[in-house]
Amino acid sequence: MVILFDLVGFVLSTDPHLTKSQKRIFQTWEAVDSWIFMTEYVLRLITVTESHKYGSMGCCMGRLRYAMTPSALIDLVA
Repeated sequence: MVILFDLVGFVLSTDPHLTKSQKRIFQTWEAVDSWIFMTEYVLRLITVTESHKYGSMGCCMGRLRYAMTPSALIDLVA
């Protein structure tokens, strides 16, 4: 749901007729959205070792191996 709102906000923010206050609203939403995604990514890194697949590798190596998976790398770049 957050991704959908982010997409709609991005599209609306490209309107060249936005006022300064409207631009500020979209900038604030982008900042909040970034914090949401960053928090989710960090929480996944913290909890990934609870799974047997990554937990059996140890706390550091399991997190590193997870962080190198394609889906985790895409989330990090996005």
